[in-house]
Amino acid sequence: MWEWLREGASIQIADGTIADEQGDALSGLEVEIARLSGSSFRARGTGHPRGSGNMSWDLRLDAAALRVDGPVSLEDVPLSVFIPFLPALPIHDPARALVSAHARVSTGDGGVVDFDGSVGIEGLALESPRIASRPVLGIAFQAEGAGRWFRHDHLLELERGSISTGGARATVAGRVSMSGDQYALDVRASLPSTPCDVAVHAIPAGFLQDLHAMHLEGRIAASVSLRVDSEHLEDTALQFSVEDRCRFTAIPSMADVTRFAAPFEHEVVEPEDRVFRMETGPGTAAWTPITEVSPFLVHAVLAHEDASFFTHSGFAPWAIRDALVRNLRERRYVLGASTITMQLVKNVFLRREKTLARKVQEVLLTWWIESAMTKAQILELYLNVIEYGPSVYGIRHAAAHYFGRSPGELSVAEAAYLAMILPNPPGFHEHYDTNEVPASFRRRVGGFIGILEHRGRIDAEATAQGREELSVFAFSRGGERVGPDMLRGGSAQLPIDGFSGFPAVAWAEGDADEPLDGEAGDDTEASRPDDEGWTELWP
Repeated sequence: MWEWLREGASIQIADGTIADEQGDALSGLEVEIARLSGSSFRARGTGHPRGSGNMSWDLRLDAAALRVDGPVSLEDVPLSVFIPFLPALPIHDPARALVSAHARVSTGDGGVVDFDGSVGIEGLALESPRIASRPVLGIAFQAEGAGRWFRHDHLLELERGSISTGGARATVAGRVSMSGDQYALDVRASLPSTPCDVAVHAIPAGFLQDLHAMHLEGRIAASVSLRVDSEHLEDTALQFSVEDRCRFTAIPSMADVTRFAAPFEHEVVEPEDRVFRMETGPGTAAWTPITEVSPFLVHAVLAHEDASFFTHSGFAPWAIRDALVRNLRERRYVLGASTITMQLVKNVFLRREKTLARKVQEVLLTWWIESAMTKAQILELYLNVIEYGPSVYGIRHAAAHYFGRSPGELSVAEAAYLAMILPNPPGFHEHYDTNEVPASFRRRVGGFIGILEHRGRIDAEATAQGREELSVFAFSRGGERVGPDMLRGGSAQLPIDGFSGFPAVAWAEGDADEPLDGEAGDDTEASRPDDEGWTELWP
């Protein structure tokens, strides 16, 4: 246009129309593009969106300097008008979503673009198997902010910003840069003191699903900061701060935890949609009170899955940070950050679908479980319902299946083995099927036993017996009892009433908050490769 449109000339569109599946999305479109002088242009226009909205813009552009200045105003413009200009997004029925925006942009020297304004959307719907099992409808939000874009540095700097939805408002600020495969961000977000019920129900109902019936009293405030540089991932910093003064006043029936105090049916949808059911709970043949579970097993599971279980509130920020770094480094999902409470929620409340809606529900249910149950109750239920192999659920079944023992008789090596297969029990069941534990895995079990002693969870005598076991480690093939007849050594006490711990050592409380050499809380659905990434952790 710069080359062939002479100075003083213009291009005009009169009474234009943009149509979508519902008819005319925009009518009465008036557009003028005029060349002023040199590489300077003026672009202005108006339009009448379907309904009672309006649309106008008046921009001055310098094509040579890549500069733009002027206002843009949109009121209730159908999102379908912009679909041809947007990247592929999982938007469902864009004709029903309305966009409003008021902004002013200006370009200064050095290709720096300053912006200040707001944008809002109502009636947005998203549809994707990665988001939810059905379309998420009725999404509405308002965002406003000011900042600048450094074109030559590929850097976006947000001086101030906020996102409001459903009566809740969060602020955000920071810097994001991307150039090729390199990226860096340093962002901060905060939720000021907000009624708890408002904060929860600001989440679209399509994400909450059954949890839309959840209600709370009190107020909550939170802040988060994240600093990531692709060139220095080891320096990634993630910090959370939450002031939680909430109290649950209503929960949906599916989240009722009182049913776990009596016999109940545990149902699991396994791969290929097979349904496994078992009766468990206090008083049933499948249930084992935590005080009757081998303390070696309890310590091994805690150390391997969630070292800070007794000190966190259901979420482990350090585990989230480590998982983020690992996944960014591998450029794929290889490590989760689930605590024992989060894993329990997935086992007793949620289906095995990997969607954003499921993750939202997992977070809310973890919050609820931590407020409604004691740590001992959570751990006891977890050990009695989780998967230990194909159709092998609960520690009583697992102890009998693998070793012909009761849960209270499990030795150090047996306990360490069961803990180490938890990330992917069906995958590791090949050991049982072939009646052979590879030498590399035995070495890893031995290394893990050493870590249990180093962390003060078991004593030296228990460690010695555990390592002796590994040379003759075997599985039960027909219900016969395997392993040592007499257990030696002891384990540390835990803050559980009635937990004996085979008292022999004092547990170092400080170790409870430390990750297991940077590993804990893997998703039980995630698989750890047999030879990848384990050398440092399990010598």
